[in-house]
Amino acid sequence: MITDLHAATALAYVVGRARGSDGVEYGLEVDVRVSEGIYRARDGSRNRGTFALL
Repeated sequence: MITDLHAATALAYVVGRARGSDGVEYGLEVDVRVSEGIYRARDGSRNRGTFALL
């Protein structure tokens, strides 16, 4: 668990088309988020880290 996060964040929405290995074309919508900063860990220590959510 992460608490007390002080970070810079970036957000991107990617929209397009993708073709599967079966040859079928699909609509694609992806939400990508990245944060980098200082956080407090469960044990109370302060740490620096980078996190990505895809």
